[in-house]
Amino acid sequence: MNVRLVMFTQNGERRDFEIHEGKTTIGRNGECGIQIKLGVVSRRHCQVIVRKDKVKVRDLGSSNGTFVNNRRIQEVTIGAGETLTVGPVIFTVVIDDMPAEIKTVRTIVEPKRAKKAAGAGGEKSQESGELAAEESGGFELVIEHDEEEEEEEEEAVDGHNPLAELAEISKQHGKVR
Repeated sequence: MNVRLVMFTQNGERRDFEIHEGKTTIGRNGECGIQIKLGVVSRRHCQVIVRKDKVKVRDLGSSNGTFVNNRRIQEVTIGAGETLTVGPVIFTVVIDDMPAEIKTVRTIVEPKRAKKAAGAGGEKSQESGELAAEESGGFELVIEHDEEEEEEEEEAVDGHNPLAELAEISKQHGKVR
């Protein structure tokens, strides 16, 4: 069985990740088969398990959850054409080249502008690294900020550009089609 996870960058570039027989871990940790270096993704977020004629996804106790077809899961069998969402990354499952046509579902990270927080002195505005993920169950995701990324691009939020980081990760780990 030939299994791939396909995702699209914000620019619409397709990235394919081959999933081999056995277990493939997705997470932030460098030892994961598919690494997503974003703070909203747990170190060991989930596993994709390929056995003979079945493909399963198992959440590994992630903080923000693992979603299949926009529903939070613990463990589920998945089929061709279904979506797997890990943090802001949306993968389409391709099994034995099916589906032949894949709808482009772009991975988009949109920062919220400001958030009000009550303090001892009253209300104050804070810049936030929180992201809205409406398509993934309406939860908010938080991206950790690295000081090393401060010089990346003009559109960076608080000196951190998760889109540039995600594009670099996908280039390192996937094939462009």
